Amino acid sequence: MPDFLLNLNIVEGPVIITFVLLSSAAVVYLLFRRPTVIWLLSALVGLLGGACIALLTVFLTDQVWDLFGTQFLPETTTWIVLTFSAVGLAIASLFGTRWWRKMIAGIAIVVFVLTGTLGVNASIGITKTLAALIGVSTEKPLDVPDANGSHPPTPARRRPGRSMRPGRRRRTCRRRARWAPSIFRIRTPDSWPARRSPICLQRRWLRMRWHCR
Repeated sequence: MPDFLLNLNIVEGPVIITFVLLSSAAVVYLLFRRPTVIWLLSALVGLLGGACIALLTVFLTDQVWDLFGTQFLPETTTWIVLTFSAVGLAIASLFGTRWWRKMIAGIAIVVFVLTGTLGVNASIGITKTLAALIGVSTEKPLDVPDANGSHPPTPARRRPGRSMRPGRRRRTCRRRARWAPSIFRIRTPDSWPARRSPICLQRRWLRMRWHCR
């Protein structure tokens, strides 16, 4: 991920404002339907059900289990309740609607969760950037000089591929040349072809030695 995205301020600035506007537009769109009795009851159940689940979650997390060691601020509780209510409304919009409205409701759930996460983080104010929220460091390594005052050279990047160990080519050349002196100890008769004559074998031996250098 680029550094300019990781260094974005998610507590104040255009990021959280954009998500709040997107969530507000999604809520208005989900509510804008033909007012039937079934839909009104479904929307009411989704909103109230999400709010009740949010309050129960806050009570268990804050009062019973004490997971964070401190009490939630009123702003934090408000963000949690609004997020759960919006998600409940989006879930209620998944039933009895057309496919494109269901798709928008699914996307709205993701937007609601992201907006709620940013709102809770902004109300606490601990992590101010996206990198701090997801636990990624964007600090550059320091160029510390050595004892002589000079900066150490940057290590060169090795090309990807098969690495050659020291002495590998030398051992290979020795293994290839191990049988070569035995050629000259062979007594070749005069009936052999010209390419197997001692002169040709000597030329092959010289070419092989030049190749192993």
